[in-house]
Amino acid sequence: MAGVRIDGERLVFNGGFALRLERTLRVPNDGRTYPLPPSLGAFPMYRTVDYEATRQVAGRGAFFVPLYQWEAMWMSFDAEDWRPKAVQVAAGGVNVLTGERFPSKLRAKPQNYLVCPTQPWLDGIRTEGGTVRQFVAAPLGQGLTLEEQITGEAAKGGLQVRVISGKEGIFPTRRPKGFSLAALYSESVFAGDMGFAAGGAIEQKVYPDPHGLRVWDPESSQDVSILIVNSAEFHAMTGHAPPQSPITAEQYDRYGLPWFELYDEPRGDIGSAATLQKLKTVAVKGDRATARRVVKIRPASRPGRK
Repeated sequence: MAGVRIDGERLVFNGGFALRLERTLRVPNDGRTYPLPPSLGAFPMYRTVDYEATRQVAGRGAFFVPLYQWEAMWMSFDAEDWRPKAVQVAAGGVNVLTGERFPSKLRAKPQNYLVCPTQPWLDGIRTEGGTVRQFVAAPLGQGLTLEEQITGEAAKGGLQVRVISGKEGIFPTRRPKGFSLAALYSESVFAGDMGFAAGGAIEQKVYPDPHGLRVWDPESSQDVSILIVNSAEFHAMTGHAPPQSPITAEQYDRYGLPWFELYDEPRGDIGSAATLQKLKTVAVKGDRATARRVVKIRPASRPGRK
C-alpha cells in the first residue's frame, strides 16, 4: 500500500514507525505461563505485486510472509520516543486485544490499541490479564483461528495493522533539538489460506495509553494487511522453495521446550476482553505437560530486541 514499504526485514510506515515479525519457538499449551521467548531472526517479507501469481490477491494483503507451523511469531515495534503512535493489530479481521471486528474506532474501555514505543512488542492474542496466547499459524477452515472462532467465517486470514499518528501540534514533527533517542524497544491456491490461532500462554502486559484518546488523529491512519502462507503456497506463489527455517529440534531442547512433531513444515495492564477469554487454543500431540519452564530468558535482555 502507499506509504508502507519494505526496508530490509522491516515494514516501514510514513511518520517514523516500523514493525518486524520475529521468528520464535512455540511454547507448549500445557496450562503453564512462560516468559517471553527469544527472537531467532525476522521473517522475510515479500510484496504480492512482485509476483504474477499473487497480484490477483493483492487486495487481501499487500505483503506476504512464509511461516512453518513448528514456528511462532511475535511483533516488534519501532517508534520514535518523541513521536508515538497508536497501533491496532488484528488477525483475520479480529482485534487481538478485544475480539471486535477490525477496523474500529479507538476506544479506551476496553483499550483496543497499543501505544508505541511504550509497547515494545506483542507476542499474541490477549485472552487474560498479564498474559497473551502466542501467535501460531493454523490452516483456515478447521475452526481454530481467531477469525473463525469469533466471526464463524474463514475469509481473511493473515494479519492486519493500523497505525495512527497524533493530532497536529500534539507531538513534534521533527526531533527536538538536543533530544537523544533512547534505545527503542525495539480465492485461489495463492490466497494465503493461513490464519493465527491462540497457542501457549506467555507473560506479557499490554500497557495503558499514557496520552489519552484525545491526542490521536483517526484521519492519519495507515492500514496494511499481511498474508501468512505455508511452504506449498509460497512455492506456488513465487516459483521458489521457501527460505529454510533456522529453528531445529535442538533449539527447542536448549530452551527446555517440546518439539512439535505433529507438523511436517512497572506499568499497568489494560486487562482482557471477555470475548477472547473463551477461545479454544491450539493443543497438539507434541505438547508435553512435563515441559520445563523457560528460565533463561528475561524481558530486559530479550534476544532480537531493537
